[in-house]
Amino acid sequence: MEKRWIEVEPLGPQPSGDVGGDGQVSEAYGRRFALPRNDEEQVPVMDVYYYVGHEDRARADSPLSVQRQVQYTLCTDLADPGSTEVWSDMVYQTLVGPAGEPTDDDARRMCAEMPAPGLGDWTGSRSYGEAVLRRIVLAEANARRARRHLRYVSAEEDQRLLREFDTN
Repeated sequence: MEKRWIEVEPLGPQPSGDVGGDGQVSEAYGRRFALPRNDEEQVPVMDVYYYVGHEDRARADSPLSVQRQVQYTLCTDLADPGSTEVWSDMVYQTLVGPAGEPTDDDARRMCAEMPAPGLGDWTGSRSYGEAVLRRIVLAEANARRARRHLRYVSAEEDQRLLREFDTN
């Protein structure tokens, strides 16, 4: 059987605070992906959420931006990952969105336009590293360029984006 991420279900809008805690100020939009069971009979699940939130989740006066939250879970039952969790980890990322104050619609659109994950994003093991976010950062930057009818810039531009990502 081919090992690839399959979108299990869109998670739909989650009320403010349910995903991003106190820093979340809009609904969260999410998508769930899964891999086939591994040799230990565990199902790798990746939940990806987008929402408008405070850049510093602990400060309600910090600037707003679109936030991405990715939860990696190994579970025994895909129908109930949280209750059958064997291992999980979470990654938060502040995204650069359109100019101006980010909106609920920006988060919804970014979720809908998110490229499906590949095995380079996470293989389903307990460690995944920064490579996950680095690949997503480049894919989204290139998608933004394409939407603006700009050409792919260069490998040097990709490296600049990654350096910028690494410092944030």
